[in-house]
Amino acid sequence: MPITLFGLGRKKTEINLVVGINQVDNLGPWNGKINLPTESTKKEIESRTKDIIKKLSSGEFAISKEQIEYYSALRAFRLENLNGNYSAPL
Repeated sequence: MPITLFGLGRKKTEINLVVGINQVDNLGPWNGKINLPTESTKKEIESRTKDIIKKLSSGEFAISKEQIEYYSALRAFRLENLNGNYSAPL
């Protein structure tokens, strides 16, 4: 039986997808001088990211953890990871 996409009877199509977790700078204090999260904020970002990865990497429409990136658009933090990760197939 072919795998369907969204139950529409079509074969599963491979798509390039990156899930971005934005606004990580809102998860705690930020060191503005070097534009990096503080140690406590790093831990909070890692914890939140792991939780999201766990939820999105299971089930019928699961995506791989390599397709999930965290960043801050406001602070231009880790934006390069969004550009370099869009070619990972499902």
